[in-house]
Amino acid sequence: MLGVLSRALADEVRRPFRDAEVLVRYARQLVDLWRLDSAAQAPRVAVPTLFVCSEFDGISSPVRAREAARCFPHARYAELAVAGHYAPHDRPALVAELITEFVRAPREVADLVRYAEITWHIDTEGTAR
Repeated sequence: MLGVLSRALADEVRRPFRDAEVLVRYARQLVDLWRLDSAAQAPRVAVPTLFVCSEFDGISSPVRAREAARCFPHARYAELAVAGHYAPHDRPALVAELITEFVRAPREVADLVRYAEITWHIDTEGTAR
């Protein structure tokens, strides 16, 4: 079921592939994104950063997201169990609560938002692990 694309998202997901010009533009955006080495600048980020990934995300790797979170000194990393790439669409209330509570209390968010479907990866110093 995690691989089934919601009908509500189908047109938007297919939009970058609708014609050659749009596909080339989309590909260039991806190349620009992949060229950016955010890990090199991450240690200088002084504000709290929230990473949210899904256990079965086949597009944005949870392993890579955890690695990226470790680079930021004030990161929080939450992983949604039994969820795929479109979790913000499939579970909007949960994702909205995560973001809302993070904005309200970034250092305490892991204590404030507790559900069986969320695994927090925070070490004893309060940073992502």
